[in-house]
Amino acid sequence: MIPLARSRLRGLALAGLLAFGSCAPPAEDSAASAGDEMARESTARESTAQQDLEGIRATIAREVESANAADVEAFIGTLTDDVVVIAPGQPMVRGPDAHQWARDFMAAASVRIDVYEEVDLEVLVDEAIHVYEFQWTVTPNQGESVTEQGHGIHILRRTPDGWRISHDIWSTSAAPSGM
Repeated sequence: MIPLARSRLRGLALAGLLAFGSCAPPAEDSAASAGDEMARESTARESTAQQDLEGIRATIAREVESANAADVEAFIGTLTDDVVVIAPGQPMVRGPDAHQWARDFMAAASVRIDVYEEVDLEVLVDEAIHVYEFQWTVTPNQGESVTEQGHGIHILRRTPDGWRISHDIWSTSAAPSGM
């Protein structure tokens, strides 16, 4: 493009902007309109944030319910395909190996989650961090029940199917007497 043509295009663009600007509503209306738009966006964000919290808590509730019901496939349904599991005294497992670990664990013992409390929950766009405390009783198919308490962290990921656990990390200690 030659310099004169560029200059002519700039002039036309400037004229168009001036003409468009003269059609703008008065400043008061623009400010009110901008305020209304900001309020709508804020309400939409609050609504989405509330939906995220509800979705995350629903996933966690399904995890607990499926563990208590010994429904391993429902339990695995709360996990991502590439989930990372770090359990006390066990090697880290990932993806299909983590799914198999859950199957093997639930086939060898029953779990009753007696206490499950959310300590913290933070949503970071498409991921969330969920900190929790628990007390559970694990009863091996052959052996005595053991009650443990502990705390853990879930990292959840937003997927097309909703929120799912992508990392499950926890530690345990013996429950104090009387619990």
